[in-house]
Amino acid sequence: MNHEEGEDDNNNSITKNNHLLKCKLVDTYGIQASQETERSTDDTLSIYSRFIRLQTQIDPDVEELKSAQDILEKIKLVTEKQNKYGDASLFSRTWVPKSKKKNTGSSNDEIMDKENNAFLNDEIMDENNALTIMQFNTLAEGLSVGPGIKTPFDSPRSKASSSTSSSSSSPNKNSKIGFTSVKHPEECLLFQKRKWRLLDVILNSLPDENQDITASSSSSLDALGPDIIAMEEVDRFHGFFEPTLEKFGYRGLFVPKFVSPCINLGWYSDGNALFFKRDAFKLISLRQDSYSGFNQVYMIATLLHKKTGKQIVVAVTHLKASSSIALDDVRRSQALELLQVVEEEVSKVIKYHSHGVDDHTTTTTTNSVMPSQHNGVSAASANTNNNKNNNNIPVFLLGDFNADPDDPCTTEDGIPLSSSPSKDSSLPCCLADLPSDSFLSWKSSYDLEDKEGNNNSIYTTWKRRGDYVAKRVIDYILYGEGVKCTHTLSIPSEDEIGENLLPSLRHPSDHISIAAKFLI
Repeated sequence: MNHEEGEDDNNNSITKNNHLLKCKLVDTYGIQASQETERSTDDTLSIYSRFIRLQTQIDPDVEELKSAQDILEKIKLVTEKQNKYGDASLFSRTWVPKSKKKNTGSSNDEIMDKENNAFLNDEIMDENNALTIMQFNTLAEGLSVGPGIKTPFDSPRSKASSSTSSSSSSPNKNSKIGFTSVKHPEECLLFQKRKWRLLDVILNSLPDENQDITASSSSSLDALGPDIIAMEEVDRFHGFFEPTLEKFGYRGLFVPKFVSPCINLGWYSDGNALFFKRDAFKLISLRQDSYSGFNQVYMIATLLHKKTGKQIVVAVTHLKASSSIALDDVRRSQALELLQVVEEEVSKVIKYHSHGVDDHTTTTTTNSVMPSQHNGVSAASANTNNNKNNNNIPVFLLGDFNADPDDPCTTEDGIPLSSSPSKDSSLPCCLADLPSDSFLSWKSSYDLEDKEGNNNSIYTTWKRRGDYVAKRVIDYILYGEGVKCTHTLSIPSEDEIGENLLPSLRHPSDHISIAAKFLI
């Protein structure tokens, strides 16, 4: 039974200040949680500007695992049990060399190919400036739970205004959340099993890391997984992902959505996470916020790459979902807002390199439920026009943009951006037309066309909900100047995916994990 305790409870507490309510909770399953709600300043509106509920206790089945090897054994056990229902092995993935520019037959193209090959031959073996990045929408538990599962909480809107509550959660009415074609949903959708397969994808799907996990040494365990991981739809950060990945040498950062759709379904808030290897990077600064007027969030971390001494800027986001002209405009607005803030953070690094002035405030992780506030993005153009990225600061933009490259985006005047000659056909449409004062340019790690101009049949999500089938490119690993992308992780074929699409026994999310190798 989930409840909110009163102030006289020694272990739990409630703090109420005007429209803000903070409290500690215990969910249906006995897991401790924290919740913060804030109503609109307009008392006539029954809406929340903030409603965040996070798990604060580590999952019991994680707490009993004392080492990375224990976690790998748990993954193996879950996979073996799922193999009884069908092939539960991960998709076989390979590293694909980054394709060169389409050859038009000119001598310039020949020179470019030779220069690219020379660069790779001379520098690809230099491990000091190499890093691997993964982007993965993990499919939130609250948006994918299997049939017949009780929610941890009741619908919050009828409960949040009271200082105490006591009620039993009801069976999930959003059974399978539209994933009606998923075979064996009790195996594929139940998060208590699916979470271990998500870890399996993160730690064991990269070709270099494929190995017999039962024979791994302690040193090789630290090398499992990519150097940097961006994740979206994470609603079990504190209870699962953070404590498990910590055992493989990662440090994690998290920003929850201000009002997550998972809350309305009786679950925890989902949000964005960023993990990086502690022995490879040091956190210099962290900036995180929601977009103006919307619940979606972003985080921007400046990291020190220890081997090279370079500072890199990494942004993670998940833009507004659903398709419509109005929401296309929302995504474009959010993308431009994010780019502006990214440029502000890059400008700080440039200023440090140019003048030895550090504008960053070192960030210390706290137990606060809420992300840092930076409401209202100040214009960066007054400073950034003169900055330019002449220092070639490595910049990465990772996330689920909910926008295909070929979506029919238009300018404010109704001019289709897709016909713009400056548009990169591999970028999400919301980045099709950058502001003239922008000093950063972006490339996609994945090419939608091969060297001969043929369609690569790339996708990052492929799912069926009822009669609707979605096969789209909406997840991206974008990078700026000062970076060379050398390889991308292959995408599973149609035969591998199968007629029931995603998620499945072989892949625990409706999004494929994508990854790329870089030289900085």
